[in-house]
Amino acid sequence: MADFCKQCSVQNFGEAFNDMEGLVTDHQDRLGLRALVLCEGCGPIQVNKKGECCSSDCGKNHAVLGGSEWFRKFPPNSLMTHVKKGDVYLVVTYSLLESDPNVVLCTYKSVETDVVWTRPVSEILDGRFAPDHRT
Repeated sequence: MADFCKQCSVQNFGEAFNDMEGLVTDHQDRLGLRALVLCEGCGPIQVNKKGECCSSDCGKNHAVLGGSEWFRKFPPNSLMTHVKKGDVYLVVTYSLLESDPNVVLCTYKSVETDVVWTRPVSEILDGRFAPDHRT
């Protein structure tokens, strides 16, 4: 059986199967302790109580990406709407700009035209987009 951290589960299957949730107790979590695990998606990592990858050396940069509020607001495979135009987009993934790893990019695809776009997360959060909870 393959086990995945929460971020890989959502990215690969569109939902969190919580394979690694609960490996850390409440007390351990409050102390900042993490469980050492092998995620089939990102390799040997540390996870918190929720089963989220929090390794700074994760090959998929989950600690940088998944620990952020915007990641929870617009997770991969979720829909978002352009507030002014009303167009709906599917959030595909997040990445780091190679020339400046402090810049996080969001890649998203038009549901209507399948055109793929990339822009800095700062522009996703400036009010241009809102979560779209349609299924």
